[in-house]
Amino acid sequence: MGVETKGLLKGKVDHEEVLNFIQQKYDINAKSHVELTNYGLDSECDWIKEKYDNTGKRLIWSGFIWFYDGEKRRSLFYCYANRNAYCNLEYYAEIGLADMVKSETTYLSIDCYGLSKEIMKEIVTHFGGWIDENSYDDEPYYPVFKNADGTIKPVIRVTMEEIYERFGGVVIITK
Repeated sequence: MGVETKGLLKGKVDHEEVLNFIQQKYDINAKSHVELTNYGLDSECDWIKEKYDNTGKRLIWSGFIWFYDGEKRRSLFYCYANRNAYCNLEYYAEIGLADMVKSETTYLSIDCYGLSKEIMKEIVTHFGGWIDENSYDDEPYYPVFKNADGTIKPVIRVTMEEIYERFGGVVIITK
């Protein structure tokens, strides 16, 4: 298993929309090889927590978008499922990402080298969602937000020790 840069786009983002973005941003000749697979009726499984349509079927669109990033030929994996099982909810809830797990999302991944982090950050910023820059490290997904001027708000990671040191006492964070 390789190291990947992963993105979760908020909501259903059709592969044609992702392809269009890549064609405009990176490679006009980019091609999509995404197909629909029907995995059967909902009644055949009990793990479904949320449904995003009324088809009664478990449908998954998956495949690759091939493009040239200016340096290398790349393949971006695309996957959208019309059902959600809330996979790893407990883990993600502990780190403040329960909303990510409980959201309708479109999954993307690209091998982690070269411009992968920049590419994924641009795609996720455009459509909204979360990014995991390196699937091999211990850093989880984080949300990507835009500033009012369209630039990306930075993610700043701090430890409680750093907060205590900076403020010199007990810190209570309120909303």
